[in-house]
Amino acid sequence: MDLIDIIPRFKVAVCLRCRLGLLLDKTYDRHLLRFHGLARDVRELIRQGIIEKEPSVIRDEMELAERVEYPILEPPLMQLATQYDGLACDLTGIDGQKCAYVCRSLTGIKVHCRTVHGWANVQRRGGSKAQRRDVQRPWREHVACQRLFHSGQLSGYWEVRPQEGLPATDVAGASAYHIYTKDMT
Repeated sequence: MDLIDIIPRFKVAVCLRCRLGLLLDKTYDRHLLRFHGLARDVRELIRQGIIEKEPSVIRDEMELAERVEYPILEPPLMQLATQYDGLACDLTGIDGQKCAYVCRSLTGIKVHCRTVHGWANVQRRGGSKAQRRDVQRPWREHVACQRLFHSGQLSGYWEVRPQEGLPATDVAGASAYHIYTKDMT
């Protein structure tokens, strides 16, 4: 049973059961123990297999921040979960580039638009549903998005463009190799 895979583009290990990235020096041991109950010697064997297959695998957040740039509007990576309830900012930054911020909460996108872009919500309490529907919002809804990590400084979402007719788990981005383990759950 495949448990760990490596995304070649990022050089990041991924738990295929949870569909989240793992940093070998930070989240790897804790994740495999807490969520999969793997013993220390088994975790070490898997770690050695990862390093053997990909010696340049990213080990910590500092290395991740230096080496990884998230893809935008590309097909989803099959090793990661794809969410279809994202909210994407439609405003432009001070550099004139379209903002790439994506989140999954209404509060999150409102706070982003207000603090980063100076947006002010013209809709006040009350009013009819028709009036609320007609308000122009500076974000798009139902955006397909992915993220590598559940928490941490680089746990943000990015927008992906699923290929039509294929489920998100079957689209491009498959790894060239897997780290195989026995089914240990």
